[in-house]
Amino acid sequence: MSSVAPPGAEAERVSTGDSIRDWVASLLRYAELRLRLLGLESKDAGLHLLILAILFASTVALFAGFLLMFAVFLLYLIITLLHWEWGWGALLCSGIRHSPARELHCCYHSPISHRSTDFFADPR
Repeated sequence: MSSVAPPGAEAERVSTGDSIRDWVASLLRYAELRLRLLGLESKDAGLHLLILAILFASTVALFAGFLLMFAVFLLYLIITLLHWEWGWGALLCSGIRHSPARELHCCYHSPISHRSTDFFADPR
């Protein structure tokens, strides 16, 4: 032992085994804290996912309602402009919906077409 070293210096010296043990303990503590944080973040992410699912479902429901109200508006517009009963207007709306665009183009825009423009005329 050197005469320069204060008494009790050997007791303060940390062995290599103790330093490795402290390093492993701090590494395990770090891993434990990271897992806790991951658990908290997954709870928060689950809540956000639930909120997004509710928002998506409400958007789809509102868009379906918009389409339904738009169809009702078209029916009202046809009834009002043509002064028909609602049943005839609904029949016209369904005919417009199911007619191919090519056939409408041939029938209504061709100058040589002699078909009647009356939608409910007998084709015979």
